[in-house]
Amino acid sequence: MSYILYTVILIAAVIGLVEIFGWIEQKIVFGKQKLNMVWILPLSGKIDNVELVVRNVINQARWNKNSKNSQIILLNMGMDVETEQICQMICQDMNHAQLYTQDEFQREIPEMFEQLAFVK
Repeated sequence: MSYILYTVILIAAVIGLVEIFGWIEQKIVFGKQKLNMVWILPLSGKIDNVELVVRNVINQARWNKNSKNSQIILLNMGMDVETEQICQMICQDMNHAQLYTQDEFQREIPEMFEQLAFVK
């Protein structure tokens, strides 16, 4: 019985050490600087689980330790009507996500990246 307890404690210690080393590595690479990040998700056709996919990307962006201002762009590359409606509802719920058509994206991209550019 004690071997099982020691094994669980050892596994928890290894996981903790890996997290600590990852945190130290992130501090060395990025320092205190937080980055502006843009996540672009091109979507086309009928996607049955589009809400799950988009919310997964939003959660990844939220939990990214090195970003201070994450922006998620849902790029309409020929979505069907139902998928587009779901994406519009998600964009209304989440202020991080925005839905663009290809033409809108090409017009908006220069000023979008100009606003997010890293200036030291």
